[in-house]
Amino acid sequence: MGPKWLCRPVARLLVTVSVFLTNAVSLRADLQFKQTTVDVGEVKRGAPLAHEFAFFNSGPESVEIVEIQASCGCLRPDLETRLYNPGTGSKLRIEVNTLTQDAGPHSWRTVVRCRQGEANHETELVLTGTVVAEITLQPPEISLFADQAVSHELRLIDLRARPLTIKTVEATSPKLSARVTGEARDAEGHWTCTIRLDVAPDFPEVRHDETLNIYTDDPLYRHLKVPVTITKRPRQRLAALPNAVTMIAPRGQTIPSKIVLIRDAENAAVEIERLMPSDSAIVCTWAPGPGSNATLRITVDRKQLKSEFLRGSVEVKIGKPAAETVTIPVTVTTP
Repeated sequence: MGPKWLCRPVARLLVTVSVFLTNAVSLRADLQFKQTTVDVGEVKRGAPLAHEFAFFNSGPESVEIVEIQASCGCLRPDLETRLYNPGTGSKLRIEVNTLTQDAGPHSWRTVVRCRQGEANHETELVLTGTVVAEITLQPPEISLFADQAVSHELRLIDLRARPLTIKTVEATSPKLSARVTGEARDAEGHWTCTIRLDVAPDFPEVRHDETLNIYTDDPLYRHLKVPVTITKRPRQRLAALPNAVTMIAPRGQTIPSKIVLIRDAENAAVEIERLMPSDSAIVCTWAPGPGSNATLRITVDRKQLKSEFLRGSVEVKIGKPAAETVTIPVTVTTP
């Protein structure tokens, strides 16, 4: 049997797991990785983390990498060339956005699928490490649906006795603007900084994946990268106020509910047909009023949370006065 770091073939038969593994390692692939599992040890949340997996085509045929599939959105694989002739190789760089990770042990997985002649092969690359939280960002990533200008606030918290200092904040799109709006100490005495992100009203009507860059004077946390997803859509007759919900509650404390009003631009009475939360931890109810509005109460079942951070949404299907669907992004942080 070949080394563990060989690209393993994809089985094409409906067989048991044990038989699949036996067949997979018996087929030879010539794209060889020097390492498939790397332990990076202790990782500070928010600090840069990247590793390069070196590989080499040792066979007589060309090998094409056809797909690189990351296990989560926090991973960013980077590989310039996909076709490797005999005797050539390269390095697959995998960057982890640690700012979005919970404290504790993690395994970040990436599957590389390649084609050699008529055969398909795959191998799994794994980074392991333990995330330690000295700073936290609430929320650590932003997702907004907007049909007009909109603003969103983040809180950066430094748990250390000597906190960092923010030098500047900026976004990757000229249609986004960011600024620090205040600094304070929270109830536990930790330094906190509030950052406001504004979306311009003329943001193009498509999905945009951008980044909010936070630069500090701390050598370890010199550059914090916050993923920002903006989905701009045509102006709707019905709208939510506020158009996004953020919930923050320390461990052991009740997560406060949030109230959202659904309003009609022509002031007609709003009737909701169905509420569709994206996650089982999000609980949503509605009632008519005040006036022509509909009132939503959004709560979170802490027992259903799978981690200390949740990014979800509630889709509100409206029957009257117009058949529209309003999406309300919901982020929950329980540090």
